[in-house]
Amino acid sequence: MDYMRDSKTNNKWVMERLVPERVPWYGKKTISDHLARYQFAAQLVSNKKVLDIACGSGYGTQLLARAGASQVIGIDISQTTINYAKEKYSHPKVKFVIGDACKINLTDNCLDIVVSFETLEHLQNYQTFLSEIHRILKPKGICLISTPNNLLSDETCNEFHLHQFSQAQFLKDLSKHFTLLDLYGQKPMHSGYLNLVRNITAKISNKFIKWFIDSALKCMFRGVKIQKIETIKNGFVPAFFIAKCQKYD
Repeated sequence: MDYMRDSKTNNKWVMERLVPERVPWYGKKTISDHLARYQFAAQLVSNKKVLDIACGSGYGTQLLARAGASQVIGIDISQTTINYAKEKYSHPKVKFVIGDACKINLTDNCLDIVVSFETLEHLQNYQTFLSEIHRILKPKGICLISTPNNLLSDETCNEFHLHQFSQAQFLKDLSKHFTLLDLYGQKPMHSGYLNLVRNITAKISNKFIKWFIDSALKCMFRGVKIQKIETIKNGFVPAFFIAKCQKYD
């Protein structure tokens, strides 16, 4: 991850964002993780009108356009973010705009697909966010949404995460707005090794050092692969959940 500062306020961007050009050597695997999710979504977007909510630096939005989407809108709440996306990841079929994930400036029933990766946990009013996705999707439109698995997340290490989701809670919240088509897991890790990592980092008080060691150890023993949740071997826990949902009729 990398932070940029707003040129006017000198504040960090509102949320953490991946900026591929600025990721140091020890974070390269994180790029692969994020790209894998967009490549997964790219299989569904041919000739579709797509929205990428919390698009960040825009690399994934451009990827979806290059995969054959008829149009991709990338929204983010930060002007600095949008300016960067326009500069680095412009594409004839992409439109980057400032937007609030909980108050999306689009008409009802106007999109075929909505993609939003690692957004849910950042939003205080995430149910409003899910309602907005439901509103702007066409009937039977598809939503791809992901969030970290709370079993592998350490809430003390990430100041930007306002919520933690178990698999059960994630599915319960989605069921209020969508029909679940499939649930996938990414980066499965053996629970025994997870416990070892927790024991190693338990006594570290410095948040950054704890996060760095925790992330490094976990990255050593988990893969990028995305697979249906029921195919993950017993004893393994996915780092991320990815839900493929459909708007209610």
